[in-house]
Amino acid sequence: DKEQIAEEVERRIGTKPFQMWFGSAALSLKDGALHVATGSSFEADWIARRFGRDLDATATEALGKDASVSITTRDAPAPARKSGPAVAPVSGQRASSATGSLQAASQRPSSPRRRFLDLDTFVVGASNRLAWAATSTIIQDNTHRGSLFIHGPCGVGKTHLLQGLCRSIGARDGWSSLRYLTGEQFTNEYIAAIKDKRIERFRRSLRRLRLLAIDDVHFVAGKQRTQEELLHTIDAISLGGATVVLASDAAPDQIRRFQRGLVSRCRGGNVVGIEPPDMETCRALAVGLADARNLTLDEAAIDMVSAEAGDEVRAMTGLLTRIAAARMLTPCEGPVTCAQVRAALQCGSIKAPIRLDNLVSATAEVLGFSVSTLTGSGRTARVVLGRALVAWLARDCTGASFPEIAEALKRRSHSSAIAGHRRIEQDLAAAVTVPLAQAQVPLRDLVERIRRRAQH
Repeated sequence: DKEQIAEEVERRIGTKPFQMWFGSAALSLKDGALHVATGSSFEADWIARRFGRDLDATATEALGKDASVSITTRDAPAPARKSGPAVAPVSGQRASSATGSLQAASQRPSSPRRRFLDLDTFVVGASNRLAWAATSTIIQDNTHRGSLFIHGPCGVGKTHLLQGLCRSIGARDGWSSLRYLTGEQFTNEYIAAIKDKRIERFRRSLRRLRLLAIDDVHFVAGKQRTQEELLHTIDAISLGGATVVLASDAAPDQIRRFQRGLVSRCRGGNVVGIEPPDMETCRALAVGLADARNLTLDEAAIDMVSAEAGDEVRAMTGLLTRIAAARMLTPCEGPVTCAQVRAALQCGSIKAPIRLDNLVSATAEVLGFSVSTLTGSGRTARVVLGRALVAWLARDCTGASFPEIAEALKRRSHSSAIAGHRRIEQDLAAAVTVPLAQAQVPLRDLVERIRRRAQH
């Protein structure tokens, strides 16, 4: 009924936005459509653009996957259009003769599939192949059950995989049986459900799903009641034969204040990591991101973009966006050249000086272990390499003395820092490669990767 529909919309968008934008609107279900009648074309325009996705999901849940949404002003009713099998578009039209921004917005499907990233654009390399294969298995195997946990540092493609998974399954099976959330959204919805005494409704809405995907699940760490609710949700969905996919910046047992029960449930499924991309994958990313902006890079420009941005995908995105903007202001023919890349780099923000403690943490992160491991007593080849890299980079970037470097690494004597610095100097001169992310990476590339990470 109308009250239940209103409650569902309020649950999805929040009490304050609902009161502000739907307080004077009329919600109704009729002829297989969710109708929203607003007081003005401005309200209709805003609701269509800002809340179209939530209305779409509400209509699908209440009426099925063929439902549609009609947003109109009260003096200009418009019939609802039927949607395709995968999405329910928001439809409506303005009453006035002004330019039809609402009409343009409402004719565009507001479903998640328009906003979610597509797996077809995901660049697969040695660093992410296992995670991509695990995600693809869920899509290909309709009978897949259990859980998948994807972990890795920021900007390596975890969100891309989760959204691509949801987009593929939503297009095939319909959106009503899946949900994509962030850890923050799960927390906020859970708290709101308790506050508004709608906890059972909240639980039913999640536990009936065939696929639940939660990004940045580490957000719930330290929130005892939220973690308990998430644990019960995972158990209920798994017992029902559905799939749970989670993503985090760290592996389950490395998330601080993550409940033991959650760690156990996550490790009971498929846990895969994503490393920062190697240079070959970075080149492929540069080409793909440039193509998305209608840019063609010449070979030298590809090398420069890859070297300057490295494994920082967001930095690469920003660099290519600046290049595209510059070429719009000054139209030019042919592929992007190194000179244009260099000009875009000069337009970038000036980075703060690198600090020694940032170098230590960046080295540990890139090599895949904790700072305490780097500064501890371990003597594995990778840890020893990490200390040597800190020593060389610290001398190159910070001007710190060898005793200061030794103190930062918690070494008794600075002779180890001197030896490490000498080792990297020799290896760089010899152009050696080192193992990283199941591949051999040039040491110079690894040095630049750590340097960039320490600058952020």
